[in-house]
Amino acid sequence: MPNNDEWVSASEIGKVDFCPRSYHLYYTGSQLSRSAKQNLRRGTLYHDEITEEIDQRCFIASYLYGPSDKKTNLLRAFRDSCLLQSTLGRIFVRSYYIGSPYLVALCTRLPLLERLVRYCTDTLVRRISS
Repeated sequence: MPNNDEWVSASEIGKVDFCPRSYHLYYTGSQLSRSAKQNLRRGTLYHDEITEEIDQRCFIASYLYGPSDKKTNLLRAFRDSCLLQSTLGRIFVRSYYIGSPYLVALCTRLPLLERLVRYCTDTLVRRISS
């Protein structure tokens, strides 16, 4: 355990809340088994993958409604609570992040495309909110 004079990071506090035993073992100098190290690596990779995806990006909705609009936030919540919960959803989100900036750039030049994208996005918002 850290001395009373040492700072404890928020990550360490989170680790204690998640697994007090691992925190205790870490500070007493215990060594992890091979399988525990593999599980730790796998868990860390999964954590990084999830937290990497949870952000404020929502290119099309931000373009159409504004970055703080309730419709934009509704779509972000749908992404986080529904799409990111499955492998197929995460693949879709990654693909969206690759393609949507280009779609927004096209929408700025092609009003007909912008109307079509707005119609599709409005339809999605209505379905999610009902």
